[in-house]
Amino acid sequence: MNAAKAMTADVNQRFPIDPKRVYTAGMSGGARVAMKLAMDSDTIAGVFASSAGFPDDPRESVRFPIFGSAGTDDFNHQEMHELDRDLKSPHRVEYFDGGHAWLPVELATDGVEWMELEAMKSGLRPRDPKLIDSILDKRVARAEAQKSGLDQMREWKSIATDFQGLKDVLQYAGRAAVLEHEEAVKESLKAEHLAEERELQITAELYQLRDRMSNGTSFAKLKDRVAQLLAQSKAAEDSTGRRIARRVLTGLNASSRSIRDPAFQELLNQIRPPGAPGGPQ
Repeated sequence: MNAAKAMTADVNQRFPIDPKRVYTAGMSGGARVAMKLAMDSDTIAGVFASSAGFPDDPRESVRFPIFGSAGTDDFNHQEMHELDRDLKSPHRVEYFDGGHAWLPVELATDGVEWMELEAMKSGLRPRDPKLIDSILDKRVARAEAQKSGLDQMREWKSIATDFQGLKDVLQYAGRAAVLEHEEAVKESLKAEHLAEERELQITAELYQLRDRMSNGTSFAKLKDRVAQLLAQSKAAEDSTGRRIARRVLTGLNASSRSIRDPAFQELLNQIRPPGAPGGPQ
């Protein structure tokens, strides 16, 4: 019996559940475990993946729906963005203000509601018109409350995808299409793309300096670059630059825990938040 079947059997003994609707969920490494269980099983109905995605190489398609999430300052933010961009099978990825952490309760509720829609679309549960209308009303209100054209376009497009086959979605797809052709939205998308490239470039630069730090010059440059990013990360106002700095620095910390060089560990202590393992108390 594989791990997923053993888990399902244990849950069935403990709780009165529908065996066709067993879901896995996890955060960070736990999200990768949740994904692995679903990929190795034909019984898991869906995955809630918080702050991480696939356990190995990304996939273009999986047999189960995925609800992903990541914080704006999460070092795995880029990974979740790429999962959202590249995955073709049913999925939804949402972002929240915060770091490498579980998604907020309100967003988790949205995820459960989205999984209910997916279950109705796939036939895993009977259609419930009242529930469908309730979720749709909530999503429409959220779309109309968005302040930027880009965010509103994405909301309308998401509604059109999520309710396809459950409601007439032409009006929502049409609203998304109109916004997608607006110059302001095009400029916002371009700025996003440039920010992604900048983040990848800064990350590569930082890791290259770290991997060459046996050279005294490289370590001095690494310290200077970390100091610059720390200053950016502590800016009073939120900005793309602040988010990139926080993601890159926490990513450097997370990927460097096995390096025991005392001078480097002292540098990492400046990155770690107060109270974190190895950080200032």
